Amino acid sequence: MAIVLVAGAASAADNGGRSSERNSKLAALPDNTALDLGRYECEGRVPGLNCGTIFDYSRISYDPQAHRMLVFGGGHAATGRTDVDAFDLATLTWKSLYPSMSCEDVKRADLDLRGFHRSTGHPAARHTYDQNVVVDVKGRTLLMMFSNEGFSGHCHSYKTTIEGVASLPLDGSAPKWEYSAQSRMPWGYSGAAEFDPVSGMVILVNAKSRSTLWVYDPRTHSIAAVVALGSPNESSSNLVYYPPGRQMMLIDSKTGEVREIVLDRTDWRKSTQRLLNVSGDGPGPIRNLAYDSKNRVIGGVKRGVFYAFDPETRTWTSQKMRAMSNDAAEVGNVAHHALEFDPVNNIFLFVTDRGSGRRTWAYRYRR
Repeated sequence: MAIVLVAGAASAADNGGRSSERNSKLAALPDNTALDLGRYECEGRVPGLNCGTIFDYSRISYDPQAHRMLVFGGGHAATGRTDVDAFDLATLTWKSLYPSMSCEDVKRADLDLRGFHRSTGHPAARHTYDQNVVVDVKGRTLLMMFSNEGFSGHCHSYKTTIEGVASLPLDGSAPKWEYSAQSRMPWGYSGAAEFDPVSGMVILVNAKSRSTLWVYDPRTHSIAAVVALGSPNESSSNLVYYPPGRQMMLIDSKTGEVREIVLDRTDWRKSTQRLLNVSGDGPGPIRNLAYDSKNRVIGGVKRGVFYAFDPETRTWTSQKMRAMSNDAAEVGNVAHHALEFDPVNNIFLFVTDRGSGRRTWAYRYRR
């Protein structure tokens, strides 16, 4: 697929290119402690779009270029937002990278079959599941969106055709979305994706009865390989890259089962997947997991408990999180995939769901 540039999308982000510096408040955070950073507020920036549901079945991703967390999501019956929201890890505040389209603008019939609004270049709203990935392509840092969920709803027509991979360059002050040429994206809307820094490829798995793995080349926007893994993968599962072993770990969203995907980068067709025999106190069904590069574990949050999986020992451990909150808030549950790790501050950043007050938290597992 050739790449197509689409004009339109942005005002300047005021933290583009900022060097990564530790935040003093986060630096002081004790072990096993979650710091309440306040309610997620967006109504003043994105009026009339039910803006807080941006996290519904959607993922946040760490941007090392500007030391921030990024989210594009919602969609379906949740929200019609077309902006990328960013959490600045220096100021600990949320700010849209560019203004969202209004509901009136979204309703106009100007959608390209690749899944974006021609008038602005903004992607059509959608749930992004575990399919938003920050990649490095020849020195460029991009946020790539692989979800092709067409149930856009809430301002959009309910069924929207999405047949193109969306990419947002993160190395400039005025980001503009780019789109691949129109082509059917075969991996399904609720699968999982992860960047493989060894090969420079994006690895995708689907959520059908026989799991398939795709190797996607972000440099050429083409599928480099298709591998039949032969094992089921549930919708909205978690794919996490584990650097020490240079493999992918796939954690089932409905059972918590852990599968190891060993990538053969010389012959992708020889890549394999196997179900691991794990021990310890596992979380069961879970959708939010990220790799802690300081402690070399894969961590997630459920009902105020932090779960850590050690791929070396294949063991789960858990601990009740201590909460630091001026409002006496409890941690509760994370909103779907809204959890990511910040390697500069050595913390997990996550947003809780509506039932837990939709708050932003920073959590340190261990120094």
